[in-house]
Amino acid sequence: MGKEVNIAVVLIRAYKVSQQQGLLALREFDFKFEELKWMADKMFDLLHKNIHISQAYEILQNYRKDFKEESIHKLIVSGLMCIFDGQNINYLIELLASILEENNRDKFMEEIKGIVKNDTDTIAEIKKKYLEKEPFSINTDIPLESLLSSVKMKKALEKMTGKEIKGILIGMSGESAEKVMDFIDEYELKLIDEESYEDIDEQYIINAKNKFIACINE
Repeated sequence: MGKEVNIAVVLIRAYKVSQQQGLLALREFDFKFEELKWMADKMFDLLHKNIHISQAYEILQNYRKDFKEESIHKLIVSGLMCIFDGQNINYLIELLASILEENNRDKFMEEIKGIVKNDTDTIAEIKKKYLEKEPFSINTDIPLESLLSSVKMKKALEKMTGKEIKGILIGMSGESAEKVMDFIDEYELKLIDEESYEDIDEQYIINAKNKFIACINE
């Protein structure tokens, strides 16, 4: 297995660690390759200086001349940007695979099967939790007829916090929750589900529901 594939696999492992333990855990992560470790440290240093991630991307791009192989540099920069920006893992996988040559793509996809195999199951379990439930109360449910406009609903969700979205998912029936979750990215749904239950009582849910409906009706 070539160096490019090995680096791509390490980046997937690093992504998983960052999602499970937080970005700071990558300070102690074994990146295996000196250039990958160096670029990760550089990324931490830039963020510590309050440099925006888009600006950090521009800076890391300028280190291309320090790499013998442009594909290695591209893999590392692309992977680190996805990790530090919290992008969807499927996007990271497809991005890295697109940088690898076609024959290396198959090797890469085979190597990461064991690393990412539980992601789909986790999403399925999260969705199942909201789908197989009754409304929190008669006052918190949102009927399906209020969720007919996909465009308005998507825009409304963009104006809600993660905790508020969790509130409306808890408050509504499984049938309505399914309709709402169709417009939530899988990575975002994981983050929403991890929101604390603290303060999510009936009144909080009602307030979140009213805000959501008001945004839909704007």
